[in-house]
Amino acid sequence: WTPRRGVVFGSLADSVNHLSLNASASGLFAHIVTSNRRTYSLVERALVASGLPAAAINLVVIPAHLHAEWTQFETVLRLFRFANQTEGSLYLRSHHPLLYLSA
Repeated sequence: WTPRRGVVFGSLADSVNHLSLNASASGLFAHIVTSNRRTYSLVERALVASGLPAAAINLVVIPAHLHAEWTQFETVLRLFRFANQTEGSLYLRSHHPLLYLSA
């Protein structure tokens, strides 16, 4: 896949890290990337109904006008320098669930 105008790599929001990420007491969280308020509302309600506290939901808003020309966005996650490398390696191999929803 190659975009029509080339690939742009840039940040659309503040960095998310272990100090800024909202999570539940047990460490669970959701990271939602959308430009649609209704989509966010539907996903938020489903997550809360599943037992995730609303305070553990993190939202990154993609400006709606970008969808006219750019249709693919990525969230990049960099993990390194674990305090305990054995536990860090287990975490990286744990295959956390990822859901991609498209409306």
